[in-house]
Amino acid sequence: MLLITTCRKPCTNTRLFARSLSRLVPDSEYAPRGKKNIYELIELARQKGLRRIVIVSDFKGNPGELEFIKLDKKNWEWANEIFKIRSAKFQKERKNAGALGVDGALKDIMIDLFDINESEEPDIILTANEKEMKFGDKMHIKYDVYKNSGE
Repeated sequence: MLLITTCRKPCTNTRLFARSLSRLVPDSEYAPRGKKNIYELIELARQKGLRRIVIVSDFKGNPGELEFIKLDKKNWEWANEIFKIRSAKFQKERKNAGALGVDGALKDIMIDLFDINESEEPDIILTANEKEMKFGDKMHIKYDVYKNSGE
């Protein structure tokens, strides 16, 4: 259960990417960032019963980074991993994709970050390794993973 949002004043490609991602990840919801600060995003996610937030920032007119926040009822923390996007290819999704399965070297990390309940009969497979993730043929993201310094 995931809230997907963007940085403040995102470019069009970043907004489209975030919306498409929200349609590929089950039990996720896209919310425009607007002027909301981190604490307001956390409160919004808690009100909706969501346990994760992903913030999509942009770089030179394209999606640039994925940062995750993990929530519980009282506390929150930044996830250890930051995904610096090198390239992102995606189709503009108009409807929710359905059930999701996860595979690849980063399977456990993806299940945790995206808060995924794997399906026995997935409609799409999320495959992730150290350099890229693919949501079937709908989205392909190449990235570098960095550790969050906790700042």
